[in-house]
Order: sequence, then structure tokens, then C-alpha cells
Amino acid sequence: MKSNLLKTSWGFKYRGLVGGLLLAPAIALVVFSKPQIVQGSWLSLSADLLGWIAFFTGSLMRFWSTLYIGGRKRHTLIDDGPYSVCRNPLYLGSFLLTLSLALFLKSAAVLVAAVAFMLAYVAYSIPAEERLLWETFSEVYRSYCERTPRFLPRVGNYHSPDVVEVEVRALHRELRKLTGWILLPFLTELVGHLRANPWWPHLFRLP
Repeated sequence: MKSNLLKTSWGFKYRGLVGGLLLAPAIALVVFSKPQIVQGSWLSLSADLLGWIAFFTGSLMRFWSTLYIGGRKRHTLIDDGPYSVCRNPLYLGSFLLTLSLALFLKSAAVLVAAVAFMLAYVAYSIPAEERLLWETFSEVYRSYCERTPRFLPRVGNYHSPDVVEVEVRALHRELRKLTGWILLPFLTELVGHLRANPWWPHLFRLP
């Protein structure tokens, strides 16, 4: 089932483009800026560790959520599995993956862009989906909202059926997306090594 709310909401329709426009300039500037954190220092290693935690948690959250929502979202309100602990686990996974990008690049500028990216989703894309759910499920969705937090997981709420219907096509789409994300740590590591070299063009000073 599709709603005109999603078809006409520019915040939902162009959410990927908006995210790219927020993140790409900051990343481009950082690539050609002088690193502020010394490669191999304790601060650098701590940022890498936090980056890996955010990366693996975000990837797991997105994959787990796709297992539950694929094949069922067209005809029922999903409120079990990851959707029993928070209402937007897919978006939470995306936010964590974006956060890992800022940590791997060790850049406050990319972190600010990542926060702006998250806020844009919260302000425009997520409300469009929530209006669709209100329109479709009304009181059932209201009850779900009352017991389930929007983002911050409430682990005590967790419940899941013994059997879950999985849509293979949706799972393949998510795996293709995650294949691109898998390259992220290695690409940022390469960028870090390039920026650490004196011959690399350091055109900016950016935190």
C-alpha cells in the first residue's frame, strides 16, 4: 500500500539526495584539509574503536530490521523484533552508519554534517511515514507509539514471533546497500593515510 502522503512529500521522496547534499561537501573539504588528530595516536585509535562499534551496530540494525519488515509492511503494522524496542530501527541503523563515517574520518565538520543529515530525516522524512501509518492504522498505531520509543531502544519491550515471513527481494536490496557501506572503513582508512602525507594537498584547515 502506498499513500499520496509519501508520493507528494519532497522530504521523503528526495531524502537520499538531501543527505548527499549535506554530507558530500563536508567530506570533500575534509579530504583536502590537514588532519587535526595524529594518525596512530590514542585519540585516533579511540575514534576508530567507536567508529567500528557504530558501524557494526548500524549494519546489524538495518539488516535485522529488513528481515522483519520485508514482506509484511504492506498489510500490517510491524511491532515485533527490532520494531518492538523502537519505532524507527532502519533509520537508527542509518544514523549509526553515518556517525561511523564521521568517527573514521575523525572530523568534527563531518560530524556536524551527519547531525544535520539526521535532523533533516527527523524533520521531514520520518514524519511523512508516520502520517501514513496514522492514516492506515489509526488507534492501533497510537497505542504502538505510546509503548514504543521513537529512536532510543527500550530493550525491555522486546518480543518476537517464532516465525517471521521474509521478503527475499527486500533482503537482496538491503544487502546491496550494505555492500557499499562495507567499503566505508577501508576508504576512510585510505583517506587518512593520504591526508597524513606531506605531499597531499592540504587546502583547508578544518576540524
